[in-house]
Amino acid sequence: MPGCIDTQEGRSLFGADPRNYNDIRPSYPEQIYEFLLTTGALRSDITTLEIGAGNGLATRRLLDFGVNPLTVIEPDTRFTLVLKLVLDFCPIFLYDFSRLTVSQSFR
Repeated sequence: MPGCIDTQEGRSLFGADPRNYNDIRPSYPEQIYEFLLTTGALRSDITTLEIGAGNGLATRRLLDFGVNPLTVIEPDTRFTLVLKLVLDFCPIFLYDFSRLTVSQSFR
């Protein structure tokens, strides 16, 4: 597809400067959280898995809503270091979720 960058290059660029990325990354639209709330997918004391937490922008909002426990998966070491500074109380796993193979189907 013209104009697209290679996946590996994109991942490398995405985490090139994780501390400053936090300052320039816009917030997610509130409508996302409203949708999750109205569908019952987001509520306090719900077990939550966040895949690709990046700098923790959505992670912090999920915590504001009281999700508990929260487990975070992030494929970029540079972001996991930043996440551990802010989220020292929840498990953060360094893992490329796109490489996961599942041996059974879920419906």
